[in-house]
Amino acid sequence: MAVAPTRQRLAPDVFRLPVDRIREGYYSDAYFNHTKMLLEEQGHRRDYVEAYRAWGKFLRRSGREDEALEVLERAADLAAEPVAADHRGTR
Repeated sequence: MAVAPTRQRLAPDVFRLPVDRIREGYYSDAYFNHTKMLLEEQGHRRDYVEAYRAWGKFLRRSGREDEALEVLERAADLAAEPVAADHRGTR
């Protein structure tokens, strides 16, 4: 079996990534806020609460402990709220 030759990797500088903003969580925060908004608009309550939990875990692993605690507390509050009956049958 022949082994494919490996290509030379491009240097990270070629991509001009905003490393500081990425490390600060700027882009991941924006993705979370957009996902949260879509789930809320569509009435996917269970997924909405799960998104908060997942985001809290991500923040904790990223070293953003204070933010993680706030997000996880919000997830617990959302999970404890009674679910109103919806005529569309959404969750």
